[in-house]
Amino acid sequence: MTLMSSKNNAVKRRLGMLVADTVCNECLYSKNRIVDKERADAILKQCEEDGSYFLCHKGTLAGNNVVCRRFFDEQKNQACQLAKRLGFVTFVDPAMKMQSDAGCEQEEPDGG
Repeated sequence: MTLMSSKNNAVKRRLGMLVADTVCNECLYSKNRIVDKERADAILKQCEEDGSYFLCHKGTLAGNNVVCRRFFDEQKNQACQLAKRLGFVTFVDPAMKMQSDAGCEQEEPDGG
């Protein structure tokens, strides 16, 4: 299975865990974050307690569930670690327009 994209950069097939391809300029971990330090710490603590992961706000604004790149790289989250080990990670632009699963196009096997 492969990730396919069209000329308009819409992801046609999502594989595994979607992770931001870069750390954004308003990352929760940065001084330029969009929430205060106390709120950022509370969000990260909640993720740790729940075993959940933090979604990039730029992806959320675009309607995409994309894991924050710095969270993915730095936290010892079980879901992120498992996705890494199994190779089920797709790095994407979090603000990219993505099609729903119902609209996915299937890649044809070679020779077919």
